Amino acid sequence: MIGVLVCADKAETQNSSAYCHMVVENEFVDEMQKLVQQALGSPLENYSAHTLEDITFSQWADYRSLYRQYYFDNETPARLRAEIGKKNWENILNEQWPNRPIAGLEGKTPQEARSIPELSYKLAAAINVLDSFADRYNYQIDVPALREKFGLPPQESFSVADEQELSACDVLEMLRIPIESLTDDQAAILLNRTQLIQHAGFTEKVLAEVLRREDVVELERMPQIWHAYIDLARDKYDREEALNRIEQAKVWAEKSGQKFEESLQWEMRQLQFLVIDPQDDTIIPFLEQMHHKYLRKLPELEEAITAYLNEHDIAPPWDTRGKILVAGASASSISQEMWPEETPQGSSGGKLWVPGQE
Repeated sequence: MIGVLVCADKAETQNSSAYCHMVVENEFVDEMQKLVQQALGSPLENYSAHTLEDITFSQWADYRSLYRQYYFDNETPARLRAEIGKKNWENILNEQWPNRPIAGLEGKTPQEARSIPELSYKLAAAINVLDSFADRYNYQIDVPALREKFGLPPQESFSVADEQELSACDVLEMLRIPIESLTDDQAAILLNRTQLIQHAGFTEKVLAEVLRREDVVELERMPQIWHAYIDLARDKYDREEALNRIEQAKVWAEKSGQKFEESLQWEMRQLQFLVIDPQDDTIIPFLEQMHHKYLRKLPELEEAITAYLNEHDIAPPWDTRGKILVAGASASSISQEMWPEETPQGSSGGKLWVPGQE
């Protein structure tokens, strides 16, 4: 695996012939061009190349070719994107990775290595590498379940005695810390470290514990924590869990005495997830409540929300004079912003404006 090649019938911004874009490690540029030219039978005429100075592909030689990148038309429903993304990873975990020879397993497949006691340590390391690879795409792997599936014992927890020991532990040790045993001060330190390593699965566990305690970080920082917790559910394509976390955030907001404009942000997040499913019976009641509580007092925002709903073919249950109508809703398109196409540690697409954002 030396790079990625994307081919299209024409360049996106040009009326041109077939177009190729290469992303490749610096030392393999010439090799990539030769491979493409051999496949085409003629020199490349319309292409661009992005070279990488660091080792990005070859270090994942056993893993990178497992992943299939999909490119969607802008009109592709978000729910379909999510289904394809989940099936992609299910195929990797259940079919491809278990049956692929891996250099770190002495050329054996994980399925073969599970029956060789001498390879158990290397098999555990291979699972850790797989977890790190999936995390590059913000996908969370259930490592304990995967270890059990391949006959490995549960990982031993890594206990820390004080803040100094917590700050000094390495990443693999940190991932094994029993979070619930930490003091509030230790949990705050761990929260800061998770922001540095950005391991989605571990971050989710830490955020859940911090939000359960509520007093680990200052009040002003709590909305940021809640938004990150919601985003992690989104990255797993778990709409129901994201909506559940938004409801928890709304309960927290009311209990903590958030102001009118601050509490509105949770309604906006909820709206983003609700429009994903056109068959959701809660959309219209939610919009009616949102209009009564917020939009009728904010005509400019009402106009923006109306336009947003129209983009998704959802008829708002109010007329231009702000009165609630008795109306159904239909939706033939779903927001593309909620489930962007997967790219390593990145995201794309716009977001619905939330009060307080520039």
